[in-house]
Amino acid sequence: MSSSPQNVRKNTIFWIITLAIPVILLVLVEMTFRLVGIGEIPPLFKEVQINNENYLMPNRDFAQRYFKSTNVVPTASNDVFKQVKGPNTFRVFALGGSSMAGFPYHYNGMMSHVVRDVLEDGFPKKNIEVINLGISAINSYTIYDMLNEVLVQKPDLLLFYAGHNEYYGALGVGSSESISNYPALVRLYLNLQHLRTFVVFQESLASFIGLISGPPDKGNATLMEQMVKEQKIELDSDNYKAGINQFADNLNVIVAKSKEQNIPIILGSLVSNLKDFAPFISLGEGENNAAFIFDKAQEALANNEGVKAKELFTRAKDLDALRFRAPSELNKIIAQTAQKYQMPTADIESIFTAFSPKNIADNALMLEHLHPNTKGYFLLGWAYANEVTKHLQKNNADWQQSNVKSQSQYEQMMALSSYDKRVAAYRIASIQAGWPFQEPGVNLPYLNKFPIQSLSDSLALENFLGKVNWQATKEQLASHYLGQQQLDLALLELNGILRAFPWRVDVLEKKASILNEQGNSNLAIKTLIKANKQLETVFNTKILGALLLQTNRLDQGLPYLERAYKLQPNDAQNLYNLSGAYGIRKDFAQARIYANKLLSIAPNFPGAQQWNQQLLQLENAN
Repeated sequence: MSSSPQNVRKNTIFWIITLAIPVILLVLVEMTFRLVGIGEIPPLFKEVQINNENYLMPNRDFAQRYFKSTNVVPTASNDVFKQVKGPNTFRVFALGGSSMAGFPYHYNGMMSHVVRDVLEDGFPKKNIEVINLGISAINSYTIYDMLNEVLVQKPDLLLFYAGHNEYYGALGVGSSESISNYPALVRLYLNLQHLRTFVVFQESLASFIGLISGPPDKGNATLMEQMVKEQKIELDSDNYKAGINQFADNLNVIVAKSKEQNIPIILGSLVSNLKDFAPFISLGEGENNAAFIFDKAQEALANNEGVKAKELFTRAKDLDALRFRAPSELNKIIAQTAQKYQMPTADIESIFTAFSPKNIADNALMLEHLHPNTKGYFLLGWAYANEVTKHLQKNNADWQQSNVKSQSQYEQMMALSSYDKRVAAYRIASIQAGWPFQEPGVNLPYLNKFPIQSLSDSLALENFLGKVNWQATKEQLASHYLGQQQLDLALLELNGILRAFPWRVDVLEKKASILNEQGNSNLAIKTLIKANKQLETVFNTKILGALLLQTNRLDQGLPYLERAYKLQPNDAQNLYNLSGAYGIRKDFAQARIYANKLLSIAPNFPGAQQWNQQLLQLENAN
């Protein structure tokens, strides 16, 4: 007998309720976790207050999402941006790995600052925000995961330089954090991490496994060593192809999502040290052996066969089974993706080739296998800046190309001092002292290679060892140089701080004082205007007014002096300047008011009595 319509309806309702109950329970559990604050993954950005305004900055705990089995968790920059984007703001996010983060210089060595310099000149009336989200040991999975949080912040432009970490970056096919060779499945995992219920389950499972097996012993292994699971990934092997597919698939999703929201993204071709860095691991024989091909490349170069040598060096790099350098196929994918979505590309590889002595990327621009030196980082930033200017010339009527400076001028603005270079040298030496640059288990001593010959050297070592922070040491050096009247060196350290922390009003004020002492009053005024816009203090307001007065800009300077008076009515220096300003204006009644107040609180202020006598004569004469 067939079921009656009533029975069918009852069965349908039964199954709907049966299936709905677990869904409703999951929703209730999820809501409860959210209300209680359990299972939240670290957000990409965190709120900070700077100079009495609300900003966002990269969250230093963000990368904990991906680094579950390492005892080192890398962090992003300290770049900040307004919590609420202003109508006259041009906002850029830079996405990538350790090269985007400026390793080993970080701070004032980041290529994104070169882009910011150019944007500030080309958009003189806009507020420029360039936020570097580069993080060591991440790949396209992390960039995919952070993209939604980036797009919420209404960027006007994205910069993308990534690919070297594709195999060993977090969740990569050869990494210790890998969970699958299928990109869609890994992206599903990343999406599920935004559910509190999933995170709690994941953490509970990890705790249970940890109780049984105990925590993994990472010892003193570097982050590079901790991230590698598959040391040998042969060219054209399944894992090799999985890495290629992973990059292509993720990059397509990233660019497509940006395109959907009309956010241009500038991609960049990848470059690494070809000529001066031998392959890490060679497999196979003859023409399929990386070391054999590298030797043939050196022979070709010795025979002045440059084109052939470059092809062989590239082949040797692609055959290197330890995949810390991106294979050439990734550059093809970058070019194809850019063409597909009509996005601009910075041809980093060609630029590094052109600036290398043998037209082959080498130690002239590289520190080791792939991280650029100071010149290299500038060229990296300059390449992106050029693509940015081309894009804006075509698409933004406010862009003023005539304001853009020369390449050499922007290079000088990087403000990398001998201190910064020494800290970087320590970082490079520390990673080269162990695997993969040495045999497994070998950790060579390296600190004795750097004799301490100056305060700069000593502070660099303390910073590298984590005893003092970077800003504090730079400020200490600036004070030291200032005490020795080495004003240019003091300025270099202060400019370095301002590259990374442009909102530091106290540093801007110190810089302005040195510039004024050097007789560069116009640049001192520009610096004080920048400080005053960040945070109005008695010092920057009164000194700005005084300098404008000294440079015959009375009408511009007087409002600052008046404002400084409101901030601090009993500041003797400002009272003296105010009285003098009104005297120049021949407003002797107002000049007398401020002169009398000055004499009442500081009768011995330098020049006060002389000015009073002069003012009396002017008053009597009028």
